[in-house]
Amino acid sequence: MKRLRILLSTLILVFTIIIAGCGGNVKVNLDLSKLSSYAVQSEVYKMQKASTAQEYIGKTIKMRAMPKADGDYHYIIGPDGDECCNWEMEIQLSEGLSSFPTTNKNTYVTGKYKYYKENGKTYYYLELLEYV
Repeated sequence: MKRLRILLSTLILVFTIIIAGCGGNVKVNLDLSKLSSYAVQSEVYKMQKASTAQEYIGKTIKMRAMPKADGDYHYIIGPDGDECCNWEMEIQLSEGLSSFPTTNKNTYVTGKYKYYKENGKTYYYLELLEYV
C-alpha cells in the first residue's frame, strides 16, 4: 500500500511539472515550434519583410529559438534550413515579465509580434509573453 501511494504521488508530481512547464497560458495564433527549420526560416523572412510584415502584427507567435544579448539589445536566433546561417529577431519584455530568457540556451518563446519606428525606419520585434 505504501509503494502504491509513493508511485501515485510521484506520477502526480511528474504530471504537474509537465503541465506547468508547457506554458499553455497564452493563446497562440501561429505556432512555429513544431515546424522544420526551412518552414520557420520562411515564416520569419515573411514576418520581417516590409510587404508582408503587417499580416503578422498583433498575432501571438510561439517558436523555438536561442536567446542572445548584445548590451541592451536582446534578440533570438534560429538556424536557417541548411543549418549554416541564422535568422535573428529582436525581443522585448512585456509588462508581465521581469527578465529575459537565459542566453545561449534553446528556449520556447511566445510573444506578440509588434513594430516601432525610429529615425524613419521600421523595426519588427517579438514582445515576450512567456518562455520555457
